[in-house]
Amino acid sequence: MVTEETFGPVIPVLSFRDETEVLRRANASPFGLTASVWSHDLERAERVARQLRCGGVAINNVMATEATPALPFGGVGESGVGRWRGAAGLRGFCNATSVVIDKDGTKKEPNWYPYTARKYRQFSEMTTALFTDSPARLARFAALGTRLERYSQKAKR
Repeated sequence: MVTEETFGPVIPVLSFRDETEVLRRANASPFGLTASVWSHDLERAERVARQLRCGGVAINNVMATEATPALPFGGVGESGVGRWRGAAGLRGFCNATSVVIDKDGTKKEPNWYPYTARKYRQFSEMTTALFTDSPARLARFAALGTRLERYSQKAKR
């Protein structure tokens, strides 16, 4: 078993019985920077690549993920957190700010306080309707939601 993360021209070669063993052993590692999958069967190689827990996978190549500046780069586990390079990497260095403008400030949302006993009962009925195993559950959920909405608008006055 390979237990150390290596940086440099080192390629460990390990034998295996099947894909399941390869994936189990690879994903059991605390490291996950990049990986290479080598195979003449590209369908199989892609299937294995998509199941590896790491930051990037090159199929039939060693450095393709690191050498492509448009791709995000970074690992998982003890090999790093987050990404840099590419659009995903750029977003990682940004602080996004969400701004919401309520243009209908007079509207009282049903989920806002105060919660009356009636509102609570109507929310409970909606939740039960949504998670009931019935073909009409969504229609019932929508009807109950409309009823709750009407009550909330009247209750605010």
